[in-house]
Amino acid sequence: MSIAHTTELRAKEGLANTLLNRLEALASQIIPLAGCLKCRVLKSQVDPNVVVLFDVWESKEARLNSDITIPSDTLEEANLLAEQPNSRYFTVKGDW
Repeated sequence: MSIAHTTELRAKEGLANTLLNRLEALASQIIPLAGCLKCRVLKSQVDPNVVVLFDVWESKEARLNSDITIPSDTLEEANLLAEQPNSRYFTVKGDW
C-alpha cells in the first residue's frame, strides 16, 4: 500500500521563496529514487511562510530505505526556518 509523507516547514518572514527553491532542488533529487512515486513542494495559500515537501512512496519501507533527510542543518545555517519542521505519514487510499 502506498504512503504519503509530508514535512511542513515554516520560513522566517520574507524567506519563503528561498526555502521553496531549496526544497524544489531537493525534490528533484528525491523523484528518481527507488520506490518514489511523486514528490512535490507546496506553498500554503493561507500562510505564505509555510512550505510543505509532499512525497508519495510505494511503501513506508521504501521511504525509510531511501535515506531521505531534509538538510535542516543547511536550512538552519542559512537561517531560513522559524521553527522545527513537522513530519507525518499518511496511508494513500486507491490508485495514485
